[in-house]
Amino acid sequence: MFEIGDFLMYGKTGVCQLKGISKEAVLDKKEAAYYVLQPVFKNCSAVLKVPVGNEKVNIRPVASRDQILAYLEEIASTEPVWNDNDRSRFAEYNESLCSGSCLEWLDLIRQVYLKKKQGIGTNKKVSPRDIGISKEAKRLLHEELAVSLDIPLEDVEKYLKQKLSQ
Repeated sequence: MFEIGDFLMYGKTGVCQLKGISKEAVLDKKEAAYYVLQPVFKNCSAVLKVPVGNEKVNIRPVASRDQILAYLEEIASTEPVWNDNDRSRFAEYNESLCSGSCLEWLDLIRQVYLKKKQGIGTNKKVSPRDIGISKEAKRLLHEELAVSLDIPLEDVEKYLKQKLSQ
């Protein structure tokens, strides 16, 4: 169970702060506990209510600073592998997005970035779908890194470039 005030990654919503835990009866069912989450990087006052203990819900604490640094070290020491089969690659990417794993997001973003870079000056373009999935992974990753590393969201890109070029 999480503590009120914790920052959590909630599916594809991104970073949310746990504002409370409420007990409610929904649709005439027994009373159940719900996490009350507020998205951190969305400009709205809406809250999300997520059932406590629901295994189908992908919710976890944001990675610690040490975990992030370890992920960056690991990604820098591995070679990306591009999957030429579009259908298979998109399935892998969707799985990576849904996994909630910073390491998988980093790898996905890097694969698309390098493929895009390879295609400059040639007629080999990266598909719009690759770019869209990469943008979504980037948004999730940047939100988590901003909170974990306690840096402004707009500085995350520069931080990553600096860390990964060392």
